[in-house]
Amino acid sequence: MNVRTVPFYIFLSIILFFISSCQRDNGRKIRLASPDTAVDSRQEANSSVLQVSAARQRTIAILLFENQTGDPALDWLHRGLTDMLEGELSQSPYLNVITTNRSPEGGAAHGGSEEIPLISAQDVLVEIIISGRFYHAGDSLCIEVKLFDTQNSGQIRQEKVCGSGL
Repeated sequence: MNVRTVPFYIFLSIILFFISSCQRDNGRKIRLASPDTAVDSRQEANSSVLQVSAARQRTIAILLFENQTGDPALDWLHRGLTDMLEGELSQSPYLNVITTNRSPEGGAAHGGSEEIPLISAQDVLVEIIISGRFYHAGDSLCIEVKLFDTQNSGQIRQEKVCGSGL
């Protein structure tokens, strides 16, 4: 046997092993399971089960961010921040993200009250509302995000991030 042919035979045997392994186990599949189904056969026991239930998902609504900078050049951020947040949160299997076409004026359309969006959110079964604003604080641009629970109309959490350079 030649020294050059040994690696070739090793490589060939590895490839044949993988090909034969893939063909023997045709029963393995990923299946979505409902809560009332039980594993009753060996075939189902060998399959991977991914349990995703719509009842476990929390429905959230993201409102447009409010521009409080007074700078019309930053108006794009009210939609841009909302879209970025929507894109990130919609990746989670535990969240059902609903975007709203809220006007940039925020609660001013409802008489300056945050209560109206919370009440209407209960009508469409939204559990959490995310709202935000951005503003200048000295030389920094600050972004503030608030999470509201529609069940008890209370604020769950508030986060603020400030950065310079704009």
